[in-house]
Amino acid sequence: MKPKRILIVDDERDLLKSIDLTLRINGYTVVAVDNGADAFAKIVTAHEMKEQFDLVITDHHLPVISGIELIDHVKAEGVTVPFGMITAYGSKELQQELKDRGSLFCLDKPFNIRELVAAVSLALTTNDYSAGTPGADNEVGSSHTAKPSASKNSIHT
Repeated sequence: MKPKRILIVDDERDLLKSIDLTLRINGYTVVAVDNGADAFAKIVTAHEMKEQFDLVITDHHLPVISGIELIDHVKAEGVTVPFGMITAYGSKELQQELKDRGSLFCLDKPFNIRELVAAVSLALTTNDYSAGTPGADNEVGSSHTAKPSASKNSIHT
């Protein structure tokens, strides 16, 4: 079976590298970019070449276009790809906005590596977050904000 392809988008280079490494160690093929415009170009190109990403994980606050604008631009282009969001600016309003746009999860920074891997795994196997996130402390709907836990496995920004 071909490894799942994941695009990660974050302007914090150290975090981008950490997520990249974590996902590669867990067997995923990863493409990493540091802004929304490059992410949009990669998504559209991959779609045109029939090498669609299985998941896009994007930061909310990005240079050029935000994570939410990225989701909107991709949809406007007619490309269907699952999204998950990571953010240091989580709120109930953002969670609802992401849910309305079909985002599968939202992790608050800093997040635990295990929470990230669990969220990715669940998103790729079910594309439905109604079952919840393994190891998460709170209820989960279509959008999820994980509470950071104090652990040596936390990714801090």
